[in-house]
Amino acid sequence: MSTLRFAADENLNERLLLGLLRRLPSLDILRVRSTPLAGCTDEKVLAWAAAGGRVVITHDERTMPPAAWERVSRGLEMPGLVVVPGDARSRAAVEQLTLLAAAGGPEDTRDRVLFLPTRG
Repeated sequence: MSTLRFAADENLNERLLLGLLRRLPSLDILRVRSTPLAGCTDEKVLAWAAAGGRVVITHDERTMPPAAWERVSRGLEMPGLVVVPGDARSRAAVEQLTLLAAAGGPEDTRDRVLFLPTRG
């Protein structure tokens, strides 16, 4: 199992999250909506994730990537951001997230914004 730890942004499709957990039941992933951060700004979510060494998975293509790049440009910790388009096919997205979680490491995501090419 990977050493990557994840945080599911509050907008992440529950079906996608459940599919990922079915494939990797021991995956270390926290739901932002289950924390006091529910409803907070992207900046606060990213700061919280960074403090816990967690890569954020989101559907927010509009505001979350600029917030992540702002952290990187300021030299702040940013374990990574994975953007899954809202119109992505769940099965393809789950497969790609499973591969990242199972085979990826912190060096694969640190200071990066990854867009999964699962449109269609």
